[in-house]
Amino acid sequence: MPVEQHAIHIQETTEDLPPKFKKSHYAIGSFLILLGILFIFKKVGLIEITWPLILMATGFVSLVQARLNRSSGGVSPGIFLVCLGLIFLADGKNWIEGGVTQNWPLVILALSLSFLGTASIVEDRRKHWSPGLILLAFGGFLLVVEYGWIKWGALNEVLSWWPILLIIAGIWFMFRKKRHKYTD
Repeated sequence: MPVEQHAIHIQETTEDLPPKFKKSHYAIGSFLILLGILFIFKKVGLIEITWPLILMATGFVSLVQARLNRSSGGVSPGIFLVCLGLIFLADGKNWIEGGVTQNWPLVILALSLSFLGTASIVEDRRKHWSPGLILLAFGGFLLVVEYGWIKWGALNEVLSWWPILLIIAGIWFMFRKKRHKYTD
């Protein structure tokens, strides 16, 4: 008895795909376009492609994807990667005095900008404003100390033990009691 074979034709459409899946294609596409533009600029001698530029491009794509998805999920990492790329680019080009070894607090400032950037678009801003402002103050203070703009003698020795503050903050975050909102 012969067996009948039927061909099933499945037409691919983007109509059935979830919206975030469609938009992730735009983010990947924009990354590839941006990478292609960077390599064309390199070919004609406008720029030299370095890993900080790739880091910045990745952050930019994260920001584009967050914008397309109308979510705050990629904003913080996107801002951080762009800022981190700028810091390393400035270090590689000798635009900042002392390089990254003296300007390492800039990384803390970049992290604070990522929190503050996210805080500017989310509904519950307190979750992001507080750490953003604390890191901004902390990073700024460490940058001032690192450059030696404050001469405090013995206080500099005390300040050299600043990692203890990180340990205390970590313990506080681990064991703090979460406040619950009670509704009637």
